[in-house]
Amino acid sequence: ETLTSHSLDRPWQNLPTWSPPPIKKLPLPKKKDSSQESPAGSKSTPPEEIALQHASAGALLSVLPVHPRLEHGEIPLEAKIRPMMLEVAADCDDKEEKKEEEEGRRRWFRPSMVVSTRGYADVSSLRNLILPGHDGKPCAPSETNLWDLKVASTHNVAITRPSHDSWGILKIVLIFCDDFLRNVYELPYWHRDDAGPGSSLRAAVLPILNVLDVPPSRVVRCLLASLPPGVTIPLHHDSGDWVARTHRVHVPVVTDPAGSVLFRAGPKDGDLVRVDAGLAGHVFEMNNAARHAVSNHWSSYRVHLILDYVDAGDERAVGRRRVRLRPGEVLRQTRRSVDRAQEEGTRPYPSFLILGAQKCGTTTIYEKLMQYHPLFIRGRRRESHFFDWRWPEKMSLQKLTEAHAHYYSVKALRHYPSLMSGDSTPSYLLHPDLVIPRLKRVCPHLRKFIVLLRDPVDRAYSHYQMVTSPDGTPAQKAARGKAWLDKTFEEVVEEELNLLVSLGLVPRDWEEDDDENEKSHNESFQGSDAEERAYTTYQSDHIPMSSGSHSLLVRGLYELQLRRWFREFPPSKATALPYDPSAFLLFRTEDLSAPRGTAKAVATVCRHLDMPEVEVENAAAENAREYAPIPEEARRRLQKFYAP
Repeated sequence: ETLTSHSLDRPWQNLPTWSPPPIKKLPLPKKKDSSQESPAGSKSTPPEEIALQHASAGALLSVLPVHPRLEHGEIPLEAKIRPMMLEVAADCDDKEEKKEEEEGRRRWFRPSMVVSTRGYADVSSLRNLILPGHDGKPCAPSETNLWDLKVASTHNVAITRPSHDSWGILKIVLIFCDDFLRNVYELPYWHRDDAGPGSSLRAAVLPILNVLDVPPSRVVRCLLASLPPGVTIPLHHDSGDWVARTHRVHVPVVTDPAGSVLFRAGPKDGDLVRVDAGLAGHVFEMNNAARHAVSNHWSSYRVHLILDYVDAGDERAVGRRRVRLRPGEVLRQTRRSVDRAQEEGTRPYPSFLILGAQKCGTTTIYEKLMQYHPLFIRGRRRESHFFDWRWPEKMSLQKLTEAHAHYYSVKALRHYPSLMSGDSTPSYLLHPDLVIPRLKRVCPHLRKFIVLLRDPVDRAYSHYQMVTSPDGTPAQKAARGKAWLDKTFEEVVEEELNLLVSLGLVPRDWEEDDDENEKSHNESFQGSDAEERAYTTYQSDHIPMSSGSHSLLVRGLYELQLRRWFREFPPSKATALPYDPSAFLLFRTEDLSAPRGTAKAVATVCRHLDMPEVEVENAAAENAREYAPIPEEARRRLQKFYAP
């Protein structure tokens, strides 16, 4: 049942599912069609286009001059930007700004920012070690054939490179990392010091690192690739977080000095230079964020050593995550992650909860995480409501755990512990007395909570507009309820105020104009036993499990709701904040509307969850509606109600 990333962007969506009898089976999210995706991060090139590019490359062999081998030194990482060239459309509204941005980038578009000779190394020892089997032919004794998959699976560790594998490119992997540089794996062929297969490879590669003046601890990928004759790797650029943080180096080991291997690179498809790849031992750096392609028109297999290394300033962060793998160890891969099979099940689920508040942007944050971050797995329901109105009564802990697991892609989360899933049920914030004991019972590991808070007046009015909207599916309308459909906003507010006053949750004289007495009364009441008892009564008697037409005002009493969450999940060490910042992340909804506000919020969430950051496009809020503004008198009244 082990899955690798063969042509799959999100392999967990193909895994078998299981649903416990008490819970109605929920559909998995629609599978993203990734059958044509390549590791470079874009749609893979169709075979007919590759054939056309191969033929075109053959025609260029005799007419395209080789770019001189010039030593420009290390290519700065600032040059690894995409897109490298900006095309300004004729009808672009912001043409001048785009032109300025294009001009600012042009200094990176010189050939010296695409390819640079770094020196020359003696690769004769390396060549002798890797010659047996480099052409795909069996050889005896078989253990000398380091390209052989069976030998690698026994004496090294098998690594999948989907597109390269499909093109018949052979490989010997020494060091490998995931796309976010969270894990760097040193394979046995690199670190073994016995007399077994591959034990001499490290010593044979070190002369190349000496030319680069790079210690092995900074290398995050190192492999040998054998390109069959008649094969073209089509024009592409590499993607992934690792690309912008690493220097890509190529070294021809087995190649045609006559120049029948065409290697091209440049800022865009129509602006490519021919890289000199005909000299064995030529150590050159290539900007792999640029467009590049290689065509083998030689009659033999071409072998390059390919390595990526980080800057010295990044070495320490990578060094903390370097892992030495054992011979024969199994890795499990997705397009963006690499995990050890022995670590299966080490990340419990869910990893986080978005607690609320309702109508405060919880959907936007959840959807952006799931849309843009390849390491997040969408739950089968965004709002599971498992710990409030979907809670199955009278179940053992084992049955509860099985029922709860139904809302997640459990098989994928167990197989790939680099991946993460969460829940976004905004009613959880409102009902701590009910939710927290259940949560602690089923998910004792969980201590990552995200809370979005909005101007409570705007939140209440948005809540009313959602519940009374004529739009929506029958299921959505049923979940909203009908209690407010024939009532004005002011009538719903008045009903709830009367209820809160009768329960003692709000002072009877809260609307009096004696500001000083009111403030003193509120301060003495807030956090008192009387307030706690009143809120407990409210939760037990006035939060229905059948619809969302309730708690219009209480949902905006944020401190009242958060107080119990903060108390039940206290900080493990001293903090100046009234809560544990390692557990709770709080946002103002209004900040999402600022320039790049949503992108910054998602980045903050990633840091809170100890996940790598990703680029997110700012977009309109999810579930947004247009409606008439709140009546001014109602606004003033609620502003007074919510005033500290």
